Amino acid sequence: MYLQQNKLEVLHDGVFTGLKNLIILKLGSNYLITLPETIFEPLANLQNLYLNNNNLKFLPKNIFANLLRLAKVDLSSNALSRNLPKSLYELEYLHILILEDNLLSNLGNGLEFSNNLSYFQKLDLSANMISGQLPSNFFNGGLNKLRQVLLSNNKIMSIESGTFDNLPEVKHLDLGFNYLQRLYNDTIHFHH
Repeated sequence: MYLQQNKLEVLHDGVFTGLKNLIILKLGSNYLITLPETIFEPLANLQNLYLNNNNLKFLPKNIFANLLRLAKVDLSSNALSRNLPKSLYELEYLHILILEDNLLSNLGNGLEFSNNLSYFQKLDLSANMISGQLPSNFFNGGLNKLRQVLLSNNKIMSIESGTFDNLPEVKHLDLGFNYLQRLYNDTIHFHH
């Protein structure tokens, strides 16, 4: 279902009732500020969700809870600044997560993904407000299949030793356009 580039400001609970076989939902380039926690509950077979270019400031913690087949989530170009919803970290079939161009700065205890994310390949956190030192626990959980990590255009000043140790499959790491001042021998090290 393609609903991008409209003037949608509000989506009410139940608007997607009866669409259990929908696999793509494009809601990008609208004026959405918030979403009800159970808005996507009827979409059990959804695989691709585009919420890019809206005005979303936060997402309810269980908004992705029923989306067991979700593989791609695009939340780029919003105003997300708070911790991400717990249900996002538990999407077993997630391949691609795009969080580019938001206001994310404090991600709590890092990215606490579930340990069974065997398909997760691309994480885009570029153009956010991530600043200071990237801690060693930033990439927690089941990210051992992650191939692309995009962290460009943030305000990262340093990277703690061991930060990338849990990412053995990374082939593309973008740390350009940050405030990095020096790198140490074991700063960017991938255990294989």
